[in-house]
Amino acid sequence: MPQNLAVPAGLGAILVSSGGASQARLPDAEGRLWLRAVASPAEASDSLDVKTSRLVDDDLPLTVTTAFELRVAGRARAVELPRALLPGFVAMQLDSPLPARLADDGRLVVQARPGAWHIELQARLTAPVQALKLPEGGVSAEEVWVVRAEPELRLIRPEGPAPVDPRQAEMPEAWRALPAFRLRPGETLKLTELQRGNARPAPDALTLKRRLWLDFDGGGLTAHDQFSGRLSASSRLTMAAPGRLGRASIQAEDQPITQLAADGPAGIEVRSLAARFDADSRWPRGPALPASGWSLAVDRLDAVLQLPPGWRLLHAQGPSRADGAWVSMWSLWDFFFVLLAALAAYRLLGWRVGALLGAALVLTWHTPGSPPAALWFALLALTALARVLPASRAQAAFARVRQALALLLALLLLAFAVQQVRESIYPSLEQDGLPAASAAEPVPAPMVEAPAVMSERVAPARAKSPAAPAPRYGALATDSLSRIDPAAQVQTGPGLPTWSWRSHALSWSGPVTPEQALDLWLLPPWATALLKLAGLALLALALGAVAGWTLPRTGLRHAGLATLLLAVLCGAPAPADAAPPKPDAAEAGAAPWPSDAQLQALRGKLAAPPDCLPRCAELARLIVSAAGASVQLRAEIHAQALVALPLPGQGSGWLPGSALLDGQPAATRRDGEGRLWMAVPAGVHQLVLAGDVGNASSLDIALPLPPRELQSELKGWTLAGLDPRGQSSGAISLSRDASPAGGLRAEDAGTQRDALAPLVRVQRRLELGLRWQLQTRIERIAPSRAPLRVRWALLPGEAVGDARVTVEGGMASLQLGGDDAADVASSLQPAAALTLQAGQEPQQIEQWTLAASTQWHVEASGLAAVALQQDDRWEPRWRPWPGETLKLAVSKPAGVAGQTLTLDGVRTEVSPGERSSDLQLHLTLRSSLGGVHTLKLPAGAELLGVTISGAPVPLQLRDGALTLPLTPGAQQIDIGWREPSGMAALWRHEGLALGLPGVNDALALTVPQDRIVLAVGGPLLGPAVLIWGALVIALVLACWAPRVLPGLMGRPAWIVLVLGVAPVSLGALAVLAGWFGALQARRHWAGRGGRGLRIAVQLALVLWTLVAIAALLDVLRTGLLGYPDLLIAGPGSNSHLLSWLNDRFSERTASAWVLSAPLWLYRGAMLAWALWLAASLLRWVAWAWAAFSAGEAWPGRSDTPATPSPPGEGGAAPPAGST
Repeated sequence: MPQNLAVPAGLGAILVSSGGASQARLPDAEGRLWLRAVASPAEASDSLDVKTSRLVDDDLPLTVTTAFELRVAGRARAVELPRALLPGFVAMQLDSPLPARLADDGRLVVQARPGAWHIELQARLTAPVQALKLPEGGVSAEEVWVVRAEPELRLIRPEGPAPVDPRQAEMPEAWRALPAFRLRPGETLKLTELQRGNARPAPDALTLKRRLWLDFDGGGLTAHDQFSGRLSASSRLTMAAPGRLGRASIQAEDQPITQLAADGPAGIEVRSLAARFDADSRWPRGPALPASGWSLAVDRLDAVLQLPPGWRLLHAQGPSRADGAWVSMWSLWDFFFVLLAALAAYRLLGWRVGALLGAALVLTWHTPGSPPAALWFALLALTALARVLPASRAQAAFARVRQALALLLALLLLAFAVQQVRESIYPSLEQDGLPAASAAEPVPAPMVEAPAVMSERVAPARAKSPAAPAPRYGALATDSLSRIDPAAQVQTGPGLPTWSWRSHALSWSGPVTPEQALDLWLLPPWATALLKLAGLALLALALGAVAGWTLPRTGLRHAGLATLLLAVLCGAPAPADAAPPKPDAAEAGAAPWPSDAQLQALRGKLAAPPDCLPRCAELARLIVSAAGASVQLRAEIHAQALVALPLPGQGSGWLPGSALLDGQPAATRRDGEGRLWMAVPAGVHQLVLAGDVGNASSLDIALPLPPRELQSELKGWTLAGLDPRGQSSGAISLSRDASPAGGLRAEDAGTQRDALAPLVRVQRRLELGLRWQLQTRIERIAPSRAPLRVRWALLPGEAVGDARVTVEGGMASLQLGGDDAADVASSLQPAAALTLQAGQEPQQIEQWTLAASTQWHVEASGLAAVALQQDDRWEPRWRPWPGETLKLAVSKPAGVAGQTLTLDGVRTEVSPGERSSDLQLHLTLRSSLGGVHTLKLPAGAELLGVTISGAPVPLQLRDGALTLPLTPGAQQIDIGWREPSGMAALWRHEGLALGLPGVNDALALTVPQDRIVLAVGGPLLGPAVLIWGALVIALVLACWAPRVLPGLMGRPAWIVLVLGVAPVSLGALAVLAGWFGALQARRHWAGRGGRGLRIAVQLALVLWTLVAIAALLDVLRTGLLGYPDLLIAGPGSNSHLLSWLNDRFSERTASAWVLSAPLWLYRGAMLAWALWLAASLLRWVAWAWAAFSAGEAWPGRSDTPATPSPPGEGGAAPPAGST
């Protein structure tokens, strides 16, 4: 008879009959069916060489994998390997290419044949291990052991035996990267424990980006923090004092803000460790603030400080770098030149002038628009040369150049003065840093992304009758853990400003601890204005001292200087550009349904699996019969379709030797996991399974399909594994009675060790969410699939709702049949303290996981966690040794009072008419609770309509109050109404009573086309009418003009000219004033210079005259038909649109006022002015021609005309209106 036969790998149990005895056998992993144990031919000589090495894996349970390298020569024979198992260890897995059996005393009996063979035996020990000893009497004189540490479980230091080079020792190749030791019988390997679990987790790795906005009034700051990175050691973020946390979100989902103690800091519980955290808070403006604002260290901190108009950052103490701060802008290069200029002035003109120039340069050195420093050094150099050069023509030339350079500095200083004075009066003119769109529209509120809708295509399933697989471990609690307690109030925060003005980037080098502070030295608007005016005054005094100027006793009589002064002082900035239009939203078109998809749908319907899946077959009745060595199962099967039915039994337990379906032999098939399957057609069938158990004292029969009814017919056997209702929970056990009826001989009891002991892991997942529950998962971790009853301790208040589980005395038990895993769900009553204790069952270990939602704060003690996170979530995990205890202290943080409704932006648009005004109120708000909100409209308001998120809502005013329905989340509400008052000479807007605080309060007034804005008032960031300052300067120069241009016009005529031209165009006024001055200069220097110069002057005067005529005609046309230019400047403002922005308000929006006049009044005045101009123009032309032709009209003519006398002198009459 051959030793083995090759059979197909998919065959199930095969009945082998030999010598009148039958036995069911399974093919091995290589598809061989063994018929006899050893071969009988004898060899000439027998030899055996065995090398032993062991892998100690310091896991839980601790495992020792023993590798035997056998070199066999001679005849095939049985070989015994003593001490294959270390004392106390239980075998888990045996991998051998030769038939092998493990004896009770730890011997490994191998049916060896010639060749080289590698055998591995894996064993476990569930108790804590501190040392391992190699017993005497092993097969090898010495062994090589390698140690694989599991740092997650504990840190160990192996010591004791002599270490060896793993590359030189004989062991499996995969072990050579581990530390190796040589042990002889009797020696001990010590495993010294250095640390248990992850007692000191890695610090958090976070990057923080902050944005800080200072209030317009300087009363406080608003902070927006963005965290990125990973949390490794923290499960809670708390804000440092004196900050007030107003809103916090994780992955754009707002979280409730809580505190652990009544006087403790506010914070949030964090479970997503690799997510984006955002927070909004308010801070008082104090001498020093926490740099990060949080009670944890960050690896990197960057901040942007936004200052409102008029404020200045002198210095920021704490950051490594503060861009734009006045102190940080200074460098040694700057100090060198300032000191050099001051020292030069001191050596030339004395210490007073040196100190004056030094102070002036310090105040204005970094101010945009200040006169260049090179001009100051040039002026000082020329002053020094003028002192050392002897009296000569060269000295006179240098003196003239020096005076010209001083005049240039004076002109630049005048332009700089105009800019500085305007910014001091109107801080909103500092820069064009705020576009109209930003001032008018609030930043969009953070929105929570909707979950993506996923389509799932179900493939045709194979018709197998067992129930669908159990859900993924822990999946039942995903929803409950991610939800927020409905009773908790989620704060919406103080709201974030949207304005951006003077930005300062602050950065820190290296990590930032909670103790580090940020100290901001800020200059308020009034102090900024004083410093600007002081810098101007010091520059003017320093220029006069260096140039040697004194205040004149009489007015200047140089026409060129007066002309340039008027042109410079009348210059004005262009109005702010209008806000750019918003791009239209892109339209997305839906793709048509493809025709091939319809075909696939039809194909899926035709090939659809039976509707009865996964319960297409039932085991209606099962009768278990056992007598002596024979065991028989008779089953009644109900099948709704042709299905593959899993049969009772498994590879490592009882196997049927024969299978009859409806009295006919039926084929069985074995899958990769050792389970037997049989094809069963639709209908009711009778199945008979029979098998011989030999002398076994007990056997386990797996029941993958639990029967509806179970009966037993036993002689000498006892049945176990049924619940109190008499139902099976996945497996049953048969034990032979120790009596003659049982057929068990005393010498045969306990000798069956063919099946290795099973091992399971009991994973207890404690889920604290809206409901407390435990998910218990029992899974096999040893190859053995023998049925096993698993027991674990229940927590106080735990209730198991699974019929498969038996509860008795605070212990739960479950019969694990042939399945690899089983899931059990149970509920738990909330408690302030929980205690978990690991059981001491020999064939099971435990693992605990905590998954607490953000509404609970948990602190653990008694056992260090092996890990604090799983799948980027804070879920600590413990792996206890049998008998170890874990204590959990659970508390529910108290909610912090805060806003549940936030106004992120308010925009009021006013369009006044002659008798009434239309108003539009645009509200952008966020609510966490929903409900209603009531606001007050002005008296006499007539409601025109209300839209919420673009949909019209029918609402009515009741006693001036409007009640708005709110839903949780972000909403856009638009309200329109009409007021019975129009645009009067003095228009006022008293603000709106909205009933709650808000940010980004924008007001836009559309000025009617027939009104002229004369003056405005309102919040800091708003429009300014600049014409009045320029007009005052122009009138002062007009009163001075008769002294510079004598004989042209009197003082009243100059004033009338300025009043008519300045409101239309200051540029035209400068052109006219320059034309008058050029003609006066032509008359004064008539006949001087060469012929070419005189021709050039005459041509220039002709061109200038043409420009002046065009400017005057444009003034007339605009004055009579157009609109005056009153130089209205400001972010988003012009002559017909006035925009204001207030950063914050308590309950009422900001107020504003406008003083205006009707357009017809201005045009009537301009008509009178035009008539006056027509009457005066003839006089001006006569004077101009006289000045143009003084000396000679064109150079080179022989007859030189007499020099004309100015009007009013000699025989000419003065112009009308002159004095």
